[in-house]
Amino acid sequence: MHLVLTLMILPWVCIATGCFPAESTVKLSASFEISQGQQFLQDREGYMDTSADELIALSYRSLRAQLKLETLGAWIMRYGLVVVFLLTGSLKFTAAEASGIQPLVVHSPLMSWMYAVLTVQGVSNLIGVIEIAIAILLALRPISARLSFVGSVGSVVTFLLTTSFLLSTPGAVQLSHGLPVLTDAGQFLIKDVVLLGASFWTAAEALAAV
Repeated sequence: MHLVLTLMILPWVCIATGCFPAESTVKLSASFEISQGQQFLQDREGYMDTSADELIALSYRSLRAQLKLETLGAWIMRYGLVVVFLLTGSLKFTAAEASGIQPLVVHSPLMSWMYAVLTVQGVSNLIGVIEIAIAILLALRPISARLSFVGSVGSVVTFLLTTSFLLSTPGAVQLSHGLPVLTDAGQFLIKDVVLLGASFWTAAEALAAV
């Protein structure tokens, strides 16, 4: 124990009494400071490298999650349209649906002429055939982007027509206290605005792959 204390105190006694030259003391101090500075820089570089790696890994995970969400959203958007067209197209062959769409079609300046050529059921059947054909074309995206684009254009035209019913169908939109209010018919048709947007997106995506 006495030996340890002696070894610890001896260097300081030597420095105080001049056993070590002043220049040596300064050199020792400078060398210590330089080594400490180098160690600090090495530690900082290692920390920066670790932080950069973590940031790159985080960005990569974020990008992968974004791509997965975009792929899932695109799939739901396209095949959601397919399901909508298949269901509504199939219903067009029923008498109830033919009677249900008649008030919408008969007041449309773009479609009312069809009743001069076909019966009420005939008009509904024709619309049903067109909608099922659009559904099939949309679903062909993995096989043919060109055919899927044609289906998307048909979808755009369809929903442009159906959203125009909001303006042409009497009572679809009524004013209440100076503000437009959707009636039952208007609420039924307003969803087609979203479907119209989905149709434009699928058309753009398919066209980019043609």
